[in-house]
Amino acid sequence: MFSAVLKSKQFHFETTAGLFSKNKVDEGSRLLINSMEIAPEDNVLDLGCGYGPIGLTAATLASKGIVWMVDTDIRAVKYSKLNAELNHINNVKILASDGFEEIPDGVFFDVIVSHPPTHAPKETIIEFIENSRQRLKRGGNCIS
Repeated sequence: MFSAVLKSKQFHFETTAGLFSKNKVDEGSRLLINSMEIAPEDNVLDLGCGYGPIGLTAATLASKGIVWMVDTDIRAVKYSKLNAELNHINNVKILASDGFEEIPDGVFFDVIVSHPPTHAPKETIIEFIENSRQRLKRGGNCIS
């Protein structure tokens, strides 16, 4: 377990072996978090959420919206859920999904954030980008 201040808010994270950057929030995620501009009413997607630092920070910014957090790694999903509880964050929907597969049709986002894994094949990154375009609301924003 460790703590981190993200967007001026203190978070506590429980992680486990095998999860990316399990001992601290990595610099790439911190840069992405610091660049996020999220309004209180926004609906947000964290694509490849890991144990949750980006999505949970987004949820505190989108206090009147919903943040969907998805990952293919079932352990990442488990720890995202645990960390949402640990930080008393309720405006999240966290699920195991390969990209957009488990997100219902008709769900669109104001903001989509993703810090894709460096080991992901180029085709996966291209698929994330193409599918993100189809799921953004008019005037929506992708941050990666």
